[in-house]
Amino acid sequence: MEEKVESTTVPDGSCVVSVQETEKWMEEAMRMAKEALENIEVPVGCLMVYNNEVVGKGRNEVNQTKNCIPGYRAEEAVELLKTFYKQENPN
Repeated sequence: MEEKVESTTVPDGSCVVSVQETEKWMEEAMRMAKEALENIEVPVGCLMVYNNEVVGKGRNEVNQTKNCIPGYRAEEAVELLKTFYKQENPN
């Protein structure tokens, strides 16, 4: 059974992430990148994690789908993250 590693919130409201937690999620992103490479894609894997839960993930699929447009959603994701951050951290 996998041990759940928690993030820690400090008094100023920021989040401290353990090395073990970071390694766990980076290993998953690398697994996704390897999967992309095996499908003749640029080896990119990405996870968005909040409170130790994956809230978004993806890998490069441009060659597989023959569509480069989804890559432009990165700007959309940044704007969503900014909005979320401002809601959680109004200062």
